[in-house]
Amino acid sequence: MSGSLQHVFVGGLSRLLWFFSVRIPSWSHVAGLILELIVVPLLVIWQARLARHSPTF
Repeated sequence: MSGSLQHVFVGGLSRLLWFFSVRIPSWSHVAGLILELIVVPLLVIWQARLARHSPTF
């Protein structure tokens, strides 16, 4: 995973810890958390698969 995407993922983990220690999050915060913890890693996996299976030029 690239450096900036790692920061997004770690930021999502820290937000998750904060949510459960302080209060129940709003739906918009949950949507951001889903993007940080689920969508970003899936995009990284998808991009790696594309790079592995595409021809080099």
